[in-house]
Amino acid sequence: MTPLKTVLTASLTALALAACGSGGESAGDTADADGTAAAGAGGTSVSIVDNAFEPATLEASTGDTVTWTNDGGAAHTVTFDDEDSGNLEPGATYERTFEEAGEYDYVCTIHAAMEGTVSVSG
Repeated sequence: MTPLKTVLTASLTALALAACGSGGESAGDTADADGTAAAGAGGTSVSIVDNAFEPATLEASTGDTVTWTNDGGAAHTVTFDDEDSGNLEPGATYERTFEEAGEYDYVCTIHAAMEGTVSVSG
């Protein structure tokens, strides 16, 4: 193999391995066997893909900020009873800080089957 091919092969392998190491959760997140994610270190993230929120159920503590990122190819919303993200185009993000304990259900108003819950404990 020529030196250029060796360098290119090594670079592509390193990129592929780095991509495989990203599980879509922030460093402080953990997931239970049922797919519920728990926030850690004051915040966490939710990915919007394939007409679903991943994870759909999230456990957080008061003061945690959750960030939703539209990783899909279509617009979505993150709509609570008291707050709405507006249309999130692909690549857009929305953040909400949860100051009070409780169950916070949300939906995508564009795709009614998309539902999620943030369970906040004090």
